[in-house]
Amino acid sequence: MQYRADIDGLRAIAVLPIVLFHLGVTSLSGGFVGVDVFFVISGYLITSLVLNDIDAGRFSFKAFYMKRIRRLGPALLVTLLATLLVGIFILSPSLLEALAESSLAALLSVSNILFWSEAGYFDADAIYKPMLHTWSLGVEEQFYVVWPVLLLLVSHFGRKALGALLLALSVASLIASEMMLNTAPETVFFLAPFRIFEFAFGAGLALFPVRNTGTSFLRSSASVTGLIAILASAFLYTKETRFPGIAALVPCVGAALIIWAGPAGWMNKRLTLAPLVYIGRISYSLYLVHWPVVVYYAYLYQMPENPTEVIGLIVFVLALASVMYFAVEQPFRKKRQVAAKATFRVGNRAVVFSLIAASATLVSTAVFVDQKDGLQDWLPSEMIAFDETLRLEKKARRKAIRQGTCHFTDMSRQEYADALDACAPEALDNLIVVYGDSHAAGIWSALSRGLPDRNVMQITAAGCSYGGLKKTSKKCTDFAEIASKWIIDHADNIEVVVYSQRAKSLLNGAPEENLTTLTVASGALENVRKSLEAIQNTGTSVIYWGPRPEFHPALGIALGTVQSIEHLKARYALLDMNAFLELDTALKAEFKDSPVTYISSYDVICAPTCTFLSEDGGPLIVDYGHWTTTGGDEVLRAMRKEHSVLGELLNQQKM
Repeated sequence: MQYRADIDGLRAIAVLPIVLFHLGVTSLSGGFVGVDVFFVISGYLITSLVLNDIDAGRFSFKAFYMKRIRRLGPALLVTLLATLLVGIFILSPSLLEALAESSLAALLSVSNILFWSEAGYFDADAIYKPMLHTWSLGVEEQFYVVWPVLLLLVSHFGRKALGALLLALSVASLIASEMMLNTAPETVFFLAPFRIFEFAFGAGLALFPVRNTGTSFLRSSASVTGLIAILASAFLYTKETRFPGIAALVPCVGAALIIWAGPAGWMNKRLTLAPLVYIGRISYSLYLVHWPVVVYYAYLYQMPENPTEVIGLIVFVLALASVMYFAVEQPFRKKRQVAAKATFRVGNRAVVFSLIAASATLVSTAVFVDQKDGLQDWLPSEMIAFDETLRLEKKARRKAIRQGTCHFTDMSRQEYADALDACAPEALDNLIVVYGDSHAAGIWSALSRGLPDRNVMQITAAGCSYGGLKKTSKKCTDFAEIASKWIIDHADNIEVVVYSQRAKSLLNGAPEENLTTLTVASGALENVRKSLEAIQNTGTSVIYWGPRPEFHPALGIALGTVQSIEHLKARYALLDMNAFLELDTALKAEFKDSPVTYISSYDVICAPTCTFLSEDGGPLIVDYGHWTTTGGDEVLRAMRKEHSVLGELLNQQKM
């Protein structure tokens, strides 16, 4: 294929928004669409290369995959090895163990499947996953495995047959993507079948090239429109955008228009400017190295907050990517002229041997780290015991809240209804109903242990609460409707509904990134009050168990940055918890004249200072705020003592 500098420029337009988005540049809230632009480019280039070889009668799977290995393998392996090596010395055991597993998944081109299986409310924060960005490489590599086979098989029937196949696959992919966004957004985001339509835009251009059609004005207009579409989505989309689905058509069509316009397009000529072409050439290395750098920077310090930090990190990752490009990528891809024949400077055998040796090193290191529980024994003895307790408590908590069964994840309306009946106590008289998200599930767990003779009903779902700032997912909408119906149907048997939800759903900002930037969302408070009052109006008493403070980074993450419990206490003592105090104060005011009774968690957990330790010095929480089983029991006792309304409800029970 003839080299096109404008496509390298397009690669720069794809990778720069990704890097800036990951560095927290808020104006590029949709910078993630750069990945979709890369998918279109890959669809175009791979399809063109394979069809050219098929038409010339020289296509070989061995040659094709050897080129892909040369292109992708060396830089990926260096990134995986370097990231794991650095992680060994700085990450907490739980994060290091997860890094080892994700490194193996990336090596096997299935990291998108791994991260999909982990995705959900209880998943670790993305900012602490150095290999998270390799999900897109998994999608691309799976495309490289399947698409050439289909091209070879169907090419015997002509281009129209290929076009029909591509159209059918892409339409099915787009429809499935859009339909499943409501019920399984993680599935749509991570898995390759739901991204086929994005590759199809590029593949279609390769199948039916239109090089000699269209006026110069039309092509220039297309190139300008294409760039506007990509940049508009990068600036206007947010994490709340329903994506990929139909929304992904904007950047994908934009990329396709630029590719179609060709080198003569007005904007395409601008894309051949030397700085853009250079960034496009190193874009693969830049994509690989930038995210581990961001993760480790955030882990050791915090997400960059000012322009100086952002610019410094940009310069650093550009320099690192340049070194990777010239020292790792190029030696395996360059050719030399030998006896009028161009051959690779590094032979196939040398490439295979090098990659096998590097892969063996990575696999053995990752397996060793995994078997040693993230090198837990490298910690001081005090911290080893604390980390082991934390691991055991995490497992115990999942069982205690009945995660995946009575604490719901993704279910259909009928499954919710069936599960509620199955999870109800044997007797349905004088019910105490605990309703809300995973924080409410912890309250149910504590109440069920503390009140063995009472009928305590659990109606909880992961991440589902009232008053959320973002559009409620279909699973949560269905859950709320089924839960409300159950409560209304059993109102005569319910003594009280105890409701609770995470503070994050009532705050503007991301507590995982910066506690000091959080602000109370007043509209969300009104929503939750009206929703709870609607339950109260059915004749059922409602207690709103207020949201608790959060500790960030989460406990298991922070362990890798300290040498003792005292050091950990000192680190958490520096956290600014004012946002949670302000939220608690605002909720007290919101419910002051409401028939719903509000009881404060903050007054108990943060009196006099916010604590993450239980009475025996062990962990009170398993992450940022979910209680251990011991912690839940302790908080329940303290809440009963602090709030008379709760004490009166439980006053006939031994705690």
